[in-house]
Amino acid sequence: MPGGATLGTDAVIGGFGMVASLGYDAATICAAARAGLVRPATQPGFRIRSGVEGDEEPVIVHQATLLTRGFEGSARLVRLVQGALEDLRNRTPHIDWLTTAHRFYVAVPDPARVERGDELIADVAARAAQAAGREERRAAGEAQPNSGQLVAEPIVRKAAALAGWPPHPSIGFVSLATHTGALQATQAAVADLSAGVTGLAVVLAVD
Repeated sequence: MPGGATLGTDAVIGGFGMVASLGYDAATICAAARAGLVRPATQPGFRIRSGVEGDEEPVIVHQATLLTRGFEGSARLVRLVQGALEDLRNRTPHIDWLTTAHRFYVAVPDPARVERGDELIADVAARAAQAAGREERRAAGEAQPNSGQLVAEPIVRKAAALAGWPPHPSIGFVSLATHTGALQATQAAVADLSAGVTGLAVVLAVD
């Protein structure tokens, strides 16, 4: 692809799309990062207990407020993916995304992570309520996503539709590995590109 950077294999990076607390397109975010800007914010109503000192601390977040305000849960992820896909499309006019076959290689948060870390909830009553609610949901037999595909597919499908992408996006790989998820998705994409499984891959990481 024009202006691409090689990955040292048959794969070439042809474009970037990004949204984050520093901005809503890749150029703005990179410029802000080079300038040393950070935009942390305290999350009101949430506090945790330090695993080191045991002191109560505020929850610090980096919000993409214009995109995610008013949305919760997976809807926030949909909004972030939508913004990134729109930025990618704007930065790759040499690709007709509507007609060019491509696959998504996705890293998304593990939904089971909300089941961990109760000991970090500072308020004893809130901690107990969290545990009790989880047990009630299990007793009621609420279904939990049991695969990365089940987690990622509705997020990618909805975000792609909102971003003007083709319907029924093809997902070639999903990682729920959190910190290493983006790397795993990239490795899977490079492997498929090198093997000729797909001619165009979109590596998508969201949290």
